Amino acid sequence: MGKIGFVWWFGVVEDVNDELQVGRVRVRVHHFHNPSPDVLPTSDLPWAHVVMPTTSTSTTSIGWSPTFIQPDTTVFGFFADGEAAQMPIVLGTLPGIPQPNPEYPDIENFNVDAHDVSQLARGVNRLQAAKDAASMGDFEPGSGGTFAAQYPFNKVFETGFPGRQGHVMEFDDTPGRERVHLYHNGGSYTEMSPGLRIDKTNGTSFDLSSQAKIIKTSGDLIIVADGATTVYSEGSMTLATNGILNLSGKIINMSSQLGTSISAGAVLSMSSIGATSISAAGLIDVSAGASVSVKAAGLVSITGGSITLNSLSGLAITSTGALSLGGKGLVNLTGASLVATTTGVTRFAASAGIYLN
Repeated sequence: MGKIGFVWWFGVVEDVNDELQVGRVRVRVHHFHNPSPDVLPTSDLPWAHVVMPTTSTSTTSIGWSPTFIQPDTTVFGFFADGEAAQMPIVLGTLPGIPQPNPEYPDIENFNVDAHDVSQLARGVNRLQAAKDAASMGDFEPGSGGTFAAQYPFNKVFETGFPGRQGHVMEFDDTPGRERVHLYHNGGSYTEMSPGLRIDKTNGTSFDLSSQAKIIKTSGDLIIVADGATTVYSEGSMTLATNGILNLSGKIINMSSQLGTSISAGAVLSMSSIGATSISAAGLIDVSAGASVSVKAAGLVSITGGSITLNSLSGLAITSTGALSLGGKGLVNLTGASLVATTTGVTRFAASAGIYLN
């Protein structure tokens, strides 16, 4: 090879389905092969080996696969067997603008879809319509908001084959609008631009870690779900803030298999515009270093096996309606002063005894 001189050629790929799966292609070589498939069928063209770059080892499954060339690709190479022309070698591909008449190209018609260079590399955001169709509204920035590619700054890697859109990688160095973009043909993508990163999954997303996982932000953290939200831990769970902790919902349920403790370093306030129920199979202890106030616009009922209301200062019970304290055991009201006021019926009842002290 080469001793008899190189015989160079240009041609067009017609078949890439190599039965040996080593990346060979069948090429109809200009001025060597008859241009008519009826005279010289594609199946009669010799297989051409493809030379890979030095960035791919081409051994033991390591490196880039030699499967990027597609039919209709213009390629350049030489015949390893010289004029015999039976051992073609592909050295590279040649992008261009296919024209109805190659002898008289229309140099003004550069943006047609048949252009061999990606539209994304030429500053045309062909993915915008697909992203807009699958947009999640206000929680997804507009697909055209970060794209501002200018030729020749956007380096694009696109896959696919005729009739089927593939995947996209963009490394855009357009000054001031630099981006890194990875797009899946199903609509999922990751995009990074100055001051912004978008991770979109058009389906179900799993983020797994076999060890610790840390999420840190210097700004606000917002988590929104249109469906149910579950947070579960096999160990302890802590919700802590240096500001205000708000829990709100139509219904809030709090339960534990052992104990539940609610404490505050200052004010603890519980209020309801409807019924409020506090119950326990055992002891209920309500205590404070200052005053304890229980207020309701409707009925206040305190019942139990034994009831003790104890105050080191005054103990005042006031109701604009009926007042009822009842227990199956002892009812004990103790304070420096006792005041029970009601505009309706006042009733103290206990099966053991009632002590007013």
